[in-house]
Amino acid sequence: MTEDRKILFVGIGNILRSDDAVGVVIAQRLKEKINIIDAGVSPENYLDKIIKSDPSQVWIIDCLDFQAKPGEWTIFRPEDLVDKHLFFTHNCSLELLCDYLKKNIKADIFILGIQPESTKFGQGLSKEVEAALPKIEKRLINLHTQNEGKLRRR
Repeated sequence: MTEDRKILFVGIGNILRSDDAVGVVIAQRLKEKINIIDAGVSPENYLDKIIKSDPSQVWIIDCLDFQAKPGEWTIFRPEDLVDKHLFFTHNCSLELLCDYLKKNIKADIFILGIQPESTKFGQGLSKEVEAALPKIEKRLINLHTQNEGKLRRR
């Protein structure tokens, strides 16, 4: 049955805090192209939906301060959250979110972290983060397409 399970993307962010909105912006821009949830600032409210969808992979997209240049992005595993000094601004920490998901679904979990320029109150992404979006979105669409292709070739 594992072959029939899909990738689920989850965008997290606060649209009132500049670059912190990046996960939500990506979710809104890609909602017609990939299987994505716009979880806003409260991803814990979507745990039941995530679990019921029974994905093979969960990709959490969020603004993370990992001491890189604004707009840079990288992929983390949940265990990286403990080892690295990462900063996120949501009601529920990503570490708690990932722990809960790992206990309730059999899915690989990844965090696509995007380095902010600012998370101060204000609307709109910085030019550096905005400039990174096309490459990030292309990567997510490719992940989705590759997974769908595997399902069709079954």
